[in-house]
Amino acid sequence: MFKKERNQVENARKQALMDIAETTLNAIDRGSFILEDVGEIYLTESITRSVENTRMYGPESVLAEWTTRSGPRNSSLSHQTSSAAERRKEAEERAANLKKKECKTIVLHTSTLAGARLLASTTSKDSAGKAHGPSGVELEREENMIGVLSFADAKKRGGGFLNGVSAQEESIARSSTLYPSLSCPAAESFYNLHLHDPRAGYYSHSMIYSPNVLFLRDDDGNWQKPICVEVLTAAAVNASVVKQSIMGRLAPKSEAAKIDKAMRERAARALYAFERHGVRHLVLGAWGCGASQIDVKMIAGIWADLLGKEGSRFRYCFDRVIFAIPELEMFKAFEKAFESRCVGDGLYVETASMLSSTSV
Repeated sequence: MFKKERNQVENARKQALMDIAETTLNAIDRGSFILEDVGEIYLTESITRSVENTRMYGPESVLAEWTTRSGPRNSSLSHQTSSAAERRKEAEERAANLKKKECKTIVLHTSTLAGARLLASTTSKDSAGKAHGPSGVELEREENMIGVLSFADAKKRGGGFLNGVSAQEESIARSSTLYPSLSCPAAESFYNLHLHDPRAGYYSHSMIYSPNVLFLRDDDGNWQKPICVEVLTAAAVNASVVKQSIMGRLAPKSEAAKIDKAMRERAARALYAFERHGVRHLVLGAWGCGASQIDVKMIAGIWADLLGKEGSRFRYCFDRVIFAIPELEMFKAFEKAFESRCVGDGLYVETASMLSSTSV
């Protein structure tokens, strides 16, 4: 009896999430939705801009140059060789970074949606009196430039959000205007690549950059005033598949080292993508530590090494970084591993109260 009741509750929950996804897509198709006490919120302009400017970064893209290049770059430079003048400018940018404040980080027991809204609320210079609709949202985006890493299903747009799946990517897809960007021609090669060659669960360093994505709902599915973010869609190594492979069973330590190496490179490319696009505030998390079964200590250590340690590549590239982790035990493990890795390296780790009471 208990099992039957549990299944009924789970089925009802999945149906509720499916309904949320469907009404979000309906609003996207219609070009607007009604926000209580506010009125009609228009979406078409932002969605069009997002789709037109969606960018696919392939395995051999400019993101591979993250160790030698820095700072926001114009997309027209993506496939050009750096000139001597450009290299000098990049060296000057790196020198200027040394004078900047290191990024402030916080590990929160919260969702990606809530983390993005927290950043938006604490970085907005003047939220009072702003117009709703595309122009108001766009103004806030220019001031905030919030980037969100979406933990992608490598083969399916938005993962299982249409089927009521409740993982991180799905929560974003059913609550935002991301889906049109993932469905546009520019993003098609990301999914085709992984469908044809999943590389035994390692997938690739390919990523989809979706600008001007509007977050429309909270975690309960309620409509909210839109906030505009930049979403980077990237797939983690599927450690579950790797562990079940022949080499995963015969040489587990060797495969664990390969997973670490692949994820370290992929995480660095993700950060570089945000850096190139001028993003200053990030929502990251325990990437790949759910169904893909990556060790939470591994991914926490990778983020710490890239953002926290003295001399780390991205130490001065962002203002604030939230690691949003909704699962309690995973949050505890990540927080402990991340902070332990950063001890003695001068990383500024904020508390939630400090984040909510200050602004950039």
